[in-house]
Amino acid sequence: MALEIITALVSDYLSSKAIAGAGTFSVAGGMVLQRLLRKRAETAREILIEELRQGDRFLEEVSEDEAAAIIFRYMRAAEEGAARRNLRLLAAVIAGQAAEESLYADEFLMWADIIASLRSDEIAVLAVVHKHAEALNYTVERSGTFWGECMETLRKEHDFELYRSDGAAASLLRTGLIQLLGGLADMGHAYLPSKRLSQLGKLIDIEGVSARDR
Repeated sequence: MALEIITALVSDYLSSKAIAGAGTFSVAGGMVLQRLLRKRAETAREILIEELRQGDRFLEEVSEDEAAAIIFRYMRAAEEGAARRNLRLLAAVIAGQAAEESLYADEFLMWADIIASLRSDEIAVLAVVHKHAEALNYTVERSGTFWGECMETLRKEHDFELYRSDGAAASLLRTGLIQLLGGLADMGHAYLPSKRLSQLGKLIDIEGVSARDR
């Protein structure tokens, strides 16, 4: 099963981690760095197993090459200092892909590059935008109404001021998860969900997953 293969690969990864105390690092410095990286990797393992167990089924067969590439990228995100919430979202994508019977490295690598770099404000905006769009079956009117409703939810549920919501949405344009709608007479511009956000939302419950590390 996918769960068994993935957890075995994580264990292999942890066993393989060793940082020499030579070169520009002192022996003591190398040991400190090794402990830090191992702690991050162990935290990532715990989060991944938690998210995999949230699902009710896994692939009966999964390519070990695909799974290895996915685990390597996930663990690299942890070593590079990705926040717990980002790691949980990444782990949920892995679980979501397994549930959809599409555990492929190229798709996961795309999501990993996007999710690993998200800031907490950006995750909050994505969760709210997806929740509102999903309620409309992603048939969102191209006007400022949708974004206005999202901003109100962000104000009530996350205590976001207008500038904070707008700033996070603007920075999310780099991910392709949010689109800019300009030229509006009443508010100048607004932000709308993209097809890519809809695809992500089919894999994971963005709001529910991120709330587990709130």
